[in-house]
Amino acid sequence: MIPQNWRPDSLLSHRLTIVFVLAFALRAAPTVYMEWREPGWHARNIEEIEFYYDDVARSLIVGEGFVHSVNPRPGCPYHFEPGTHFHFVPPLYAWWVGLVYFVFGPNIFIAKILQCLMDACVCLLLYVLDRRISGDRNTAILSALLYAVYPLTIHICRHLYYQIPMNLALIWLILCLMAPVTWRSGLWAGLAVAVSALAKPVTLPLIAIIPAVRIVECIRRRITMRVCLPWCLCFTAASLAALAPWTVRNYLVFHHFVPVQNGGGITMLLGSREEYVDLDSDTVRKRYAQDLRVPGGEGELARAAVNNHLEHLKRAPLDYLRFVAKKFLMTWYNTEGKARNRLALLIQI
Repeated sequence: MIPQNWRPDSLLSHRLTIVFVLAFALRAAPTVYMEWREPGWHARNIEEIEFYYDDVARSLIVGEGFVHSVNPRPGCPYHFEPGTHFHFVPPLYAWWVGLVYFVFGPNIFIAKILQCLMDACVCLLLYVLDRRISGDRNTAILSALLYAVYPLTIHICRHLYYQIPMNLALIWLILCLMAPVTWRSGLWAGLAVAVSALAKPVTLPLIAIIPAVRIVECIRRRITMRVCLPWCLCFTAASLAALAPWTVRNYLVFHHFVPVQNGGGITMLLGSREEYVDLDSDTVRKRYAQDLRVPGGEGELARAAVNNHLEHLKRAPLDYLRFVAKKFLMTWYNTEGKARNRLALLIQI
């Protein structure tokens, strides 16, 4: 018997709730299992990429700001000199971990559980996004379900990793770009780009690309420039204003322009020559350690890397395309940690 107050939307909300709970359960289960099997496991087994965020978050909660090792984790195999300025990874995720530590204390297990909850929320945003694109509720539910069971996101949630807020920021950005062209939507879109860049600076070029695309779009849709230009101006102003405090901080600390993070020099150089591109970047660092010690610091490293790329491009343009494709695949392959490269590759395939 169908209840009198039954509506199609109620069934839909139940299905979306099930998808959300499923996403959270799949992400949290490995973390909970390791802690249940061996209490304190996450506190004792911190990985290098997790250490950067944990270390600076501990300094944040004791009021020392974005520096490392002022409040170090006991027995950790990784270390900085106390007071070393934070620069190697993007800041947004460190802010979030610091907030979690401020509320719950420096507890990696709780941070990972809350991270699983955050990533499960991506399913809800994907549902909203797909509804706007397709207009079909079942398709939107399917999109949310596919993300809920996507193996790589489940795998990533086992670690303290910046990709989680990045996923949220990117969907938020797309939703902002789909809104009507008004100065208010421009402000929100600009803020979304800035947040995504603070999560991972690969989106920084969008500050220039998106207004150009918006102008072309307005011309094609015959939207007047009186509407389009205020959107572009508000977008650019909001994104630059949101990034300005962190950029000014970086200039005051490092005495040169640092857009979001300052850890790209050695990474660029590692991928600038054929012999530096390998399945295991740790092996490359050991084998070519002397080559990679370029005098002059990060700036000289970056210039050396760019010169290597330009020389290859001038010498053999077609071979350079092959080299870049190889570099891209190897970089992607090395993303998830050296001990799990093959597992991550199999999951992606």
